[in-house]
Amino acid sequence: MHGWGGPLPDSWHIHQVALQHKILARMRAFGMVPIVPAFAGYVPDAITRVFPSAKVTRMRDWGRFSAPYCWYDSVLCIAGMIQHYIAGIIQCCVLPV
Repeated sequence: MHGWGGPLPDSWHIHQVALQHKILARMRAFGMVPIVPAFAGYVPDAITRVFPSAKVTRMRDWGRFSAPYCWYDSVLCIAGMIQHYIAGIIQCCVLPV
């Protein structure tokens, strides 16, 4: 979040991860199986510097928030990014701490 009171400090991210771990631990204590979001395709506008041939579309602005970009390439093209994202989510949030 850069355009609306950001960027957020590293301490905010650290506290959010700690909170997420507490929430997931409590869910497991109640016998629940956590479900976390997968990669939806939203990417920063700088993605085209890393992947110049990426097919991205700028979404519409929402209120005073600037619109994100969405990667519309084929699944095969972004499969590596999706796998990396999901591996990070599993390591950070899904596996028991």
